[in-house]
Amino acid sequence: MKKAFTLAEVLITLGIVGIVAAMTIPALIGKHKKIETVTKLKTAYATINNAFKLAVANYGDMRNWDYIDNFDQPEARKAFIDKYLIPYVKNSKPSERAAYEASQMGYPRYPSPYYPHQPNGSNVGMSSANYYPIGLLNGIFYYSGYDGYGRLVFHVDLNGVNKPNLYGYDLFMFILVPDRNVVKMHTYQYPYKTDGVYTYCKNANAQGCGSVIEKNNWDIPDDYPIKFN
Repeated sequence: MKKAFTLAEVLITLGIVGIVAAMTIPALIGKHKKIETVTKLKTAYATINNAFKLAVANYGDMRNWDYIDNFDQPEARKAFIDKYLIPYVKNSKPSERAAYEASQMGYPRYPSPYYPHQPNGSNVGMSSANYYPIGLLNGIFYYSGYDGYGRLVFHVDLNGVNKPNLYGYDLFMFILVPDRNVVKMHTYQYPYKTDGVYTYCKNANAQGCGSVIEKNNWDIPDDYPIKFN
């Protein structure tokens, strides 16, 4: 007689394999997504900082640059980007003025669920007065903005303008620090943690999520407020 598995045994085995797969595959996908996110975030961060390093070599200390005190003015922000950043980022070029509006940048029109938004579901108030697209480089979409306090910020969409367009997931923010001649992760001036909560990642409209990742040695921590799956 030839030994073989019974139908019941095969079905039980397949059931066990299915259960294990259901338990492990989402975790593997989430881990891969985290690694991909961190890699692209570091690339975006380095791209802008390396460009400004070249500009500093040509123009000297940022604090003496043109428009450095006028970031509340849209034209000043545009002129600053066009002079000190665009020429130093390979393959980048100024966007047309019409591209100021989110509908011209490739994002779906408001109130689409894939219009740039925060973890609490609120939309980002993108307007021609606040945002200036820099362009798409290596699949990453860059655009500059103004934080309302006289500071220039940069937003990066790690997967272009594809969904979900969620801050802390595929959208992150950097802030220009002229007295250090660099761009830093945006912290929104909140403490790193309060009562175990990342206050400037979850509670501050996720604008400081990039700083959480950087402070964790460029790794997304297990208690990161936004889940990857």
